[in-house]
Amino acid sequence: MEHVVARAEAHAADVLRARTIHGLLTAAFNFKVFLARVPDAGPIGQAEVHRISEIAERVIQHIDERIDTRGGSHGAKLELASLVYRMRARLEEIVRWSRHFAA
Repeated sequence: MEHVVARAEAHAADVLRARTIHGLLTAAFNFKVFLARVPDAGPIGQAEVHRISEIAERVIQHIDERIDTRGGSHGAKLELASLVYRMRARLEEIVRWSRHFAA
């Protein structure tokens, strides 16, 4: 399902483009919501899961760098860290879900 990968890329681009902490929080939240909804899209292949994982890792790395290097309140940084944790959890769910349908 290539459209799922395209949506992942679009959400990732929003995260990477965000210039303000508020914009980053919004884009990161939307990416996390997207990841949570991937299983609702129906079965996807291992290639798509791999691509989504790569995209998510790029997003997570970007957020981690922003937490470490840019301004923003302590609360905003904590929220970003929480979103990263939840993104990783959603990725694990996607992998488990895809293995279930591959079996």
